[in-house]
Amino acid sequence: GTSGIELYHTIIDKCPDLTNKVIFITGDTEDMSTRHFLEKNQLEFLRKPFGRTELCEAIGRIINR
Repeated sequence: GTSGIELYHTIIDKCPDLTNKVIFITGDTEDMSTRHFLEKNQLEFLRKPFGRTELCEAIGRIINR
């Protein structure tokens, strides 16, 4: 029952050192509020559907930050 944005705020509050290790998975990148949230926070995200290659590339970007 928790949205990804709510979960992200919980991570910020409880484990702020992990905030740059989050990859959002969404099918809702056309929604302006979702897009704004992702861009404002410079968050890595994958659009559904995605494949193994896209997932591995996103993980690589997170690791190399």
